[in-house]
Amino acid sequence: MTPKAKRDFLRVADLSGDELRQLLDHATAMKNQRRHGGQRRSLEGRSVALIFEKSSTRTRVSFEVGAYELGAHPVVLNTRDMQLGRGESIVDTARTLSRYVHAIVLRTAGHDRVEALAAAASVPVINALTDDHHPCQILADLLTVRERRALWRACATRGSATPTTSPGAGSRRPSAWGWRSPWRPRRATASRRGSSRPTCGRWSIRGRPRGARTW
Repeated sequence: MTPKAKRDFLRVADLSGDELRQLLDHATAMKNQRRHGGQRRSLEGRSVALIFEKSSTRTRVSFEVGAYELGAHPVVLNTRDMQLGRGESIVDTARTLSRYVHAIVLRTAGHDRVEALAAAASVPVINALTDDHHPCQILADLLTVRERRALWRACATRGSATPTTSPGAGSRRPSAWGWRSPWRPRRATASRRGSSRPTCGRWSIRGRPRGARTW
């Protein structure tokens, strides 16, 4: 059997439309399973290197917990722990880690660094943020948009007010989409008599600013 060629995820454009939809479907199923106490150990017996050249809270916790819950062993590294911080090239680092781990995640500054890592590594490489791209954040935003659209349809079916949200809402890098969203989610408050702002669930209606792009 011919082994599969390795796949890297450095930009959202690395995925086709069908692959993106399948990935979101899979994420939804796994999220629902986790919510009900189940989990898939699809990475059992594997190790994932998580390299953070830039500080991180949400991204680091997401990857570390995600790898652990899927059965993998996350190996968290920063430049202080590695020869990478003492002048070793990104190419040598990629070749060395490829002999030990099954995938590499990198959060760095220049996008050229994650591209060089992916080119030299024999295992899949995932971009956890560069100055140019934050593909995992965009996937999370797309999943949120899909969930809110489902809520919108449910509200419309009930004849309630429809909620609005936006890509990148609440994100530290909404500009990763290529434009700064004019929408801002707002938590619904207790309805007041005569209020002109209807609510549905956790989201309230806000007027669309002039010139805002629509989804």
